[in-house]
Amino acid sequence: FVETRRLPLVSTGLFSGSYYHLTHSELVALLVQREAELEGQRPQVRDLEDYIDTLLVRIMEQKPTLLQVRPKFK
Repeated sequence: FVETRRLPLVSTGLFSGSYYHLTHSELVALLVQREAELEGQRPQVRDLEDYIDTLLVRIMEQKPTLLQVRPKFK
């Protein structure tokens, strides 16, 4: 038998004040909505990753010294 303890959500900081008043079903609906928003952003994130990759390749081909890390002075 496994005993589970419920932690007070407010004191642990797991709940922001703006979500405290929502019911379980409202929280689930909000989560589903946020997941859909994130899924919609994936193509844009992928495009930005591709752009950065292309940019880095061009820099490495034309001026790789720009990517060198200079030692910090103490």
